Amino acid sequence: MANYKSPESLHPYNNVDGNYLWIKIEAFELEYQTTYNKRGGGIARGRVVDTFQFLAPISWQESLNHEWGEYESVASRIANKIQTGAKALAEIEALAGLEKTMGKDMFGKGKGIENRAVGVINNFLKGAGTAKVPKTRIDSPLVYTNSPRREYNWTFNLVSTHGNPQKEVLDPVRRLFLLSSPDIKGEDAGIGIKLPNIFRLSTEPVTNILRVEDAALISVQPTWYEPYSRGIPTRCELTLTFKDMSPLYRRTIEQGSAGVRIIPDNTKED
Repeated sequence: MANYKSPESLHPYNNVDGNYLWIKIEAFELEYQTTYNKRGGGIARGRVVDTFQFLAPISWQESLNHEWGEYESVASRIANKIQTGAKALAEIEALAGLEKTMGKDMFGKGKGIENRAVGVINNFLKGAGTAKVPKTRIDSPLVYTNSPRREYNWTFNLVSTHGNPQKEVLDPVRRLFLLSSPDIKGEDAGIGIKLPNIFRLSTEPVTNILRVEDAALISVQPTWYEPYSRGIPTRCELTLTFKDMSPLYRRTIEQGSAGVRIIPDNTKED
């Protein structure tokens, strides 16, 4: 198991005691998943394989989004059809009586076929343009539909401060690459895979700022910077994006998880 912790010297206020906030990221093995629970399914979490502690960015944003939409009832659908029928009827009434004029324009003498066709179209549009637009509106109640899962995006600064960029900069990024990716299961090249790791997110020393029990790491984006030491970059801006595996409920915020069932160890696959 590897452990990584950003050096405190990277903090701009490192000369003031107590001004540190750490984002703690613990990687767990994901043994398997099930659809047992209708609210997020079930997961079998394995052992902790790695722990990372990054100094929190100078600023970072949380966003909870909720979806509300107009309720489509049977009555509103019927009313919409009636409204559509009323519009069509108004246009048909406006076109009544045009068939003789249109026929004369189309089959009359003295005009070329192209000019006659243009005359028919013009008369048709004039007649349709006299239709009165029905003055109706159908209002539906606004109802709650969904709350997307929480998502977190952070950019951390990794800097070699002790002359070992391999360990301080390169290794943590490469390790996160591996942890967030699946692997082939077994020696053969079959269709079976070993699932990516999942992550627990928290803050230290204050623990009630952030709490996510089970999150998927959906993006790892390093930006490397010079100077290079023996070909290894000595600085990296590392952007990580996590998505909560738990559906969003009030208890998700209070307890860090809701809906995802943690399957006991004795039910793991062989």
